[in-house]
Amino acid sequence: MPLLKYSLIWIIGFSVALVAALAAMGAVAKNKAPELAISLQPTNGYAAEKIASNAIIASVAANQGQFPDQISPAVIGLAKRAFLAEPVTPAAVTILALNRPLTIKRKLIGQAFALSRREHLTNGWLVADSGVQQDISGILNYYDVMLRTSSASGSVVIPVMAKALSNEKFIAPFGNLLSHTPPWASQFWAAVAADPEAVVNGAALRSRVFRKNESKDIYRDADLIAALINNQHFGTAEALYNLFSPKPPANELVRDSSFTREPIYAPLDWQLFSTGEYGSAINRGSLQLSAIQNSGGLLARQLVKIPPAIVDISAKANDTIPDDVDLAISLTCAEKGDKSSTPIKFRLTEKSTVRQISNQRTGCRYYWVDLSGRASADGAGFDIALMQLSIKKK
Repeated sequence: MPLLKYSLIWIIGFSVALVAALAAMGAVAKNKAPELAISLQPTNGYAAEKIASNAIIASVAANQGQFPDQISPAVIGLAKRAFLAEPVTPAAVTILALNRPLTIKRKLIGQAFALSRREHLTNGWLVADSGVQQDISGILNYYDVMLRTSSASGSVVIPVMAKALSNEKFIAPFGNLLSHTPPWASQFWAAVAADPEAVVNGAALRSRVFRKNESKDIYRDADLIAALINNQHFGTAEALYNLFSPKPPANELVRDSSFTREPIYAPLDWQLFSTGEYGSAINRGSLQLSAIQNSGGLLARQLVKIPPAIVDISAKANDTIPDDVDLAISLTCAEKGDKSSTPIKFRLTEKSTVRQISNQRTGCRYYWVDLSGRASADGAGFDIALMQLSIKKK
């Protein structure tokens, strides 16, 4: 009897250990090898859920993003096994709901979402259903959930959100969402600046969420302004720039004509160029220009709006320009199409230079004001401090 008693205890203990080991193996295998996991006993509900979910995801991908209304019995069977083994499997609930009428489907999938906000299949259906209902705020809220609960989703979701901003109907809902400064905001603004179709509405959205004394770290304002200019949206870029920067004095068309601050929003601020042979830098109220022997090129530029009027262009250096230095200012229309005008270029040879030009008969309003320089081949190079570059309406 004692031997039989201990034998039964040993057998029971071994059985419990085996069951525990199989359950643990199933838990480990459920993500990387779910087919193996569901072949073990007891059934791992999460593994069954994974296989069923993968089948639905494959169907949605093959059907251009459309969720199926009818699910195969095999997949339904897996979802039932998952739910019976683990009643808190949200994807299983979602899959079982897909065969139901729409009202019940929405209720059940909403309950699946309440079980877990990390389940992509559930979130995906809710996003798609919000689209059917034209509920833009709902779409964005579910995207927000996906981005907060999965770091891997950003590379997929963020570009989609940026692309959606090409539709002006998304500006207000995005404004409501971004006013709370979600953790993915910096990624979003970078994606908007990189999407030519989104930059104009992106500027409107940025203006909408702008607040004084806000932290600039999460925004990509310089990139957005540069993208607007690259895509010929000059007026929009200027309006956005004016939110962040001081306006120039009355009648002055050049921003920071006396070089008192570091440029942030080039090329509406000064855009500075430097190589190993020539370059420019703003330093204590002057624009420092330099080049080594037999080198040179574009040193600085700014996009300037010039009205249809006569204007004075003036430049002041700290000293007379050496004879062997070719330093020049040029004005070239930045606008494409039939608005362009003949470029204007003149050299700076004196300590102070003033030129008068007329923009009355051109269709161009936005000009590249370029400052270029070259050192002679037989000289020692140059270091020149420009104290002012101004354009004023008469």
